[in-house]
Amino acid sequence: MKSYFALLTFCILIFSSCQDDANVFQDDEQQPLPSKCLAGASISDMAWLQVEIQQIEQSDISEYFYISEGEIAGIAVILLENCSPFCGTIIPVYDCEGKLLGTLGNGEDQIRGDELSNKRVIWQPQVFACSL
Repeated sequence: MKSYFALLTFCILIFSSCQDDANVFQDDEQQPLPSKCLAGASISDMAWLQVEIQQIEQSDISEYFYISEGEIAGIAVILLENCSPFCGTIIPVYDCEGKLLGTLGNGEDQIRGDELSNKRVIWQPQVFACSL
């Protein structure tokens, strides 16, 4: 039961979902194209995002999680997503500095999915179970 609770808690913390995304990996070595948030830097230069990636990689279900980037009203945003069959999904939306802007959804205080444009995957684990 404790293991199930930890899994559920992790899924809720990641708040993510599977969606069709444009995959931006240049080749089979899984090197992502430059991100608008990164502006030529690497993901490892974004401390808050590195923490999120480390948490994902330490999970027993890391193969279901990925990070994408898009734009809302011309502002670059980062989304933590998953295609896990084990998790209920809420997709958190962050600005480039790691500030939570809200979640995707149709609720009054949520960011509508149709406001998101230019979405693409910027990180996925080496062992990846999603088909995007």
